[in-house]
Amino acid sequence: MKKIIITFISLIIGILSRAQTVNEHYYFKNLSSQNGLSQNTVSAILQDSKGFMWFGTKDGLDRYDGVSFRHFKYDRNNPRSLGNNFVTSLYEDIEGNIWVGTDVGVYIYYPEKDTFRHFVEQSDKNTRVERAVAMISGDSQGRVWIAAEAQNLFCYDLKKQTLRNYILTDHPLVSTNVKCLTVDNSGTIWIGFYGDGLFYSKDELKTLHPYISPIDNEETYNNDVVSEILPGAYNCLYIGSLKGGVKELNLTSGKLRDLLLKDEDNESIYCRTLLFATDNELWIGTESGAYIYNLRTGKYTHLRSSEYDPYSLSDNAIYSFCKDREDGIWIGSYFGGVNYYPRSYTHFEKYYPKGEENSLHGKRVREFCRDNYGVLWIGTEDGGLNRFNLNTKEFSFFAPSAGFTNIHGLCLVDDKLWVGTFSKGLKIIDTRTGTVLKTYQKNSSPRSLIDNSIFAICRTATGDIYLGTMFGLVKYNKQSDDFDRIPELNGKFVYDIKEDSGGNIWLATYANGAYCYNVNDRKWKNYVHDEKDTTSLSYNKVSSIFEDSYHRIWLTTQGGGFCLFHPESETFTSYNSTDGLPSDVVYQIVEDKDGQLWLTTNNGLVYFQPKTETMKVYTTANGLLGDQFNYRSSFEDENGMIYFSKDTSNDKDKIILFQSKAEDMYDFGEPLNNDAKAEKNIISHNFKSMIKVNGEVNSLSTVQGDAVISADNVIYKTDYVSFNNNDEEITFYSWNDNLDTDTLEKIADSVSYN
Repeated sequence: MKKIIITFISLIIGILSRAQTVNEHYYFKNLSSQNGLSQNTVSAILQDSKGFMWFGTKDGLDRYDGVSFRHFKYDRNNPRSLGNNFVTSLYEDIEGNIWVGTDVGVYIYYPEKDTFRHFVEQSDKNTRVERAVAMISGDSQGRVWIAAEAQNLFCYDLKKQTLRNYILTDHPLVSTNVKCLTVDNSGTIWIGFYGDGLFYSKDELKTLHPYISPIDNEETYNNDVVSEILPGAYNCLYIGSLKGGVKELNLTSGKLRDLLLKDEDNESIYCRTLLFATDNELWIGTESGAYIYNLRTGKYTHLRSSEYDPYSLSDNAIYSFCKDREDGIWIGSYFGGVNYYPRSYTHFEKYYPKGEENSLHGKRVREFCRDNYGVLWIGTEDGGLNRFNLNTKEFSFFAPSAGFTNIHGLCLVDDKLWVGTFSKGLKIIDTRTGTVLKTYQKNSSPRSLIDNSIFAICRTATGDIYLGTMFGLVKYNKQSDDFDRIPELNGKFVYDIKEDSGGNIWLATYANGAYCYNVNDRKWKNYVHDEKDTTSLSYNKVSSIFEDSYHRIWLTTQGGGFCLFHPESETFTSYNSTDGLPSDVVYQIVEDKDGQLWLTTNNGLVYFQPKTETMKVYTTANGLLGDQFNYRSSFEDENGMIYFSKDTSNDKDKIILFQSKAEDMYDFGEPLNNDAKAEKNIISHNFKSMIKVNGEVNSLSTVQGDAVISADNVIYKTDYVSFNNNDEEITFYSWNDNLDTDTLEKIADSVSYN
């Protein structure tokens, strides 16, 4: 059965299937100088026999192992280094050695010795490969062909260790350099020239003939730059050129047909490189992006760079292709480094902000809720509410939410959407009219909300509505239109609320374990972690509660993996990193139509089979937008589509101090020197207090203490606070427990104060 998975990145929507869909989207991972590439012009790409990826740039040769780069560059003090940093072509011979074409000849890398050798063999014409190399390729006989500027064509026989130089410019119709070469199944050598077009030879280059169309008896490629000749299935050649776009030459019939001459804007296509992903799928690299041409249907997809789409091609000038062993496509560009498309991996459909009106608003998706009209409401922590039409797959922004952009809870009550916000109370929205009907906030009344930050909303089967806040649990009283506070949960940070099939109410708390209200006993029971008891709750920070189709209760935690609850014994079976979890921080669980569980974590998406207790982990390598997910980060619709949200909190967090005036600041009296100890804690919970020293903020002075800064739902505990009066900035630091005790870690950006 085909499983459907969706993730949001915001919003990642993923379709889990080995087969590609008809309306396939292409999401690229970019490797550039920012994350290790030597330089962003990539003229050549190769995967060697050991699986390493090699990238030839204008400033060196890079080897990539999937995680990190190793750089090879010219070193004047090392005669066995790469002799020139301008790499133009790459080829691996039958012995596993890497031939590197450069601006000044060829160098051979020997993996066993980890050294380079300058290829200085002398040819039958007493010449050496000394100029810029345009191409290196091999044939079925193990020979290496080299095209060099103003030196025509070389052929090196590895077995005989002999070099032959073919002076093709002796032919009366040839005056330019060789651009590309291939040998077809019959042994015919086809050569593309930089300005003289397409030629072939059936006698090992003893004679050379221009290609003449059998239809009009004309030299089709006369005065054209033939940049690529690629053998394909069914005894066909595929030819890319400057003037002629892309054509197919059937060697059996002799027919030449146009595949792609102009783009959708009627602009001529300058083809630089070609690659077959499958027998019927031809990738075309041009100056205006990449084209994916289907030979069976005659239709194509045009992929281009977009400044609003971080997963588009990084650059439109495509210079090189390579298909790896896993059928992934690597694309070298002129300005944008390398783009990677993991073709064979699980396909995840993705939605993310693109700066367009009809795209997702907000980078941190947290909540999902489907209404009665086929609309999925998506709450974000930074962009308010989005409406996603499940049929048309179109987004629309709910404009009134611009006033309450930080959403932490969603619940549908009839046609009313209950919206829990951070710091701005509870909003009631009419999903039919799209209007905000009412706002509830904390006030002096004991029957008001206990707190304005609402993290969870649950409507029970009997119609009761519970709200979890930072400081406790409340129950909505419909008759009096206010709230009853639950004393057993007073002061508890309630993260999630679920009603099980027996009508019992389960609560996940931030630091106090899990609570369960037994409807028969009418009592609350608290489940907590006991280090001495392996069957207790695995961790006291519980992020979510889930009941599967077998009525089993699962709990996820922020540090102890996830647990299965056993009601008979009131014990737990725990699963953590020792069992294969990529992270012990697990946010939420969702069940697919096959009864398997999907878990969102801090380090990937986990597919868990309860029956066998086996796990499979999906990460960015499998097509995810990111490995870190968010709270309440999953939802399954009635069609089996599963939605996941990615957390972007690994981006630099910012704390904004609102309305901080001098009279609201703490005054420590005497000036503080660096490392001076503070006499009181710094508490800025309401964003109204800062520190001043002698009436002014000291430039680059440091305060040491136990400072607690609250921003959104994140609590920053700092050991040092640094102020810069000139730049009007405040920076928070804390000890990094993972490092030595003398190392300070910056836990937030420098932020402005007013």
